[in-house]
Amino acid sequence: MIVREFREAWRRLARRPGYAALSVAVLGVGLGVALFLFSLVNTLILQPLPMPHAERLLALGEPSSSGNGLGDIDSDQYLALRGHLRSVELIGAYAGVGVGLDAGNSATYYQGSRMTASMMSLFGLKPLLGRGLMPSDDEPGAAPVALLSESLWRHAFKADPHIIGRAVRVNGAWTTVVGVLPASAGDLPVTGNQVWLPLPLQPGQHRDLAGVVRLAPGSQLAQARAELDAWGARLQQALGPGQHSRGIIVKPLGFTFVPEDMRQWVWLMFGAAVLVLLLACVNVANLQLVQTLQRRHELALRSALGSGRTHLMFGTLVESLLLSFAALAIALPIVHGGNRWIVAMYFSEAPGTVPFHHFGIDAVVTAVALAAAVLARRRPV
Repeated sequence: MIVREFREAWRRLARRPGYAALSVAVLGVGLGVALFLFSLVNTLILQPLPMPHAERLLALGEPSSSGNGLGDIDSDQYLALRGHLRSVELIGAYAGVGVGLDAGNSATYYQGSRMTASMMSLFGLKPLLGRGLMPSDDEPGAAPVALLSESLWRHAFKADPHIIGRAVRVNGAWTTVVGVLPASAGDLPVTGNQVWLPLPLQPGQHRDLAGVVRLAPGSQLAQARAELDAWGARLQQALGPGQHSRGIIVKPLGFTFVPEDMRQWVWLMFGAAVLVLLLACVNVANLQLVQTLQRRHELALRSALGSGRTHLMFGTLVESLLLSFAALAIALPIVHGGNRWIVAMYFSEAPGTVPFHHFGIDAVVTAVALAAAVLARRRPV
């Protein structure tokens, strides 16, 4: 019976190509817009960060003046907190910097970052060659060392297998290359990173640092916040005269890469897209109502011949499902094109470099697309 109903529904749609094409187009655009915005929600908000123990990673900083997001901390605040938070297992800091690197011909500017050795563990950075940063590299007066990205190693140094231990000029100073990080690390801790340098911290020396902590097993975000609140007065005393701290707060690390205001806008646009999809469903439902009224004599005759209400409704339901799944042929290219547009608009300055937020159609988006196609069917009349 199911196979027969699908065949009959297909024949009915084939006899009314205008109705079928218009329904598929309207529903396809509605589904496409909604799924595109859901793919952004999934990519920017729902997907976990590609780091070990991502659920325990928090961004640490002063509250920003706007109330959304985090401000920076300085070396005095970092040193005062390091090793004194019971709810925290590991703490680190980093800062984005411009790096002038001379590979032998002339100095070239690259995006880089200075970070404490603990960031290697916090972000799960594992070298492709050589070693990572070590605590001894953070000590004041330590010999300058650097880590290179895989792409920089391959293009600027021709994938030299003997790069480890080689001295290059970084910002005018001779620096030893101690490791090469794989391409997957290129956007940590800042987008487009090519060079990683140690961050020796001394009181009053560094400002504009971003802090990261990993909660101890069993600790919760609320515990870390309560502990930092209790540390407020002691932190001010540790900073000494002439320095002022607005306090330190923590938020999930994902808020560093996707700020709160952006999250709000993404959710708002997704809500608007859902309304567009509902409007498309209503319009197609009206089209189907017109078609059903035109079939009222056929349905009355089938009812008189013994077809039950459930059987008649099932035929209309099958027709709706065929239209919904056909609409996916329009919706999925819209999602794909929208994601390509996002990458081209916001990452065109660094071709081939896209953050670890991978825009595209994945298993989650595909599952939601199939579920939306089923739920978007019109109620049988």
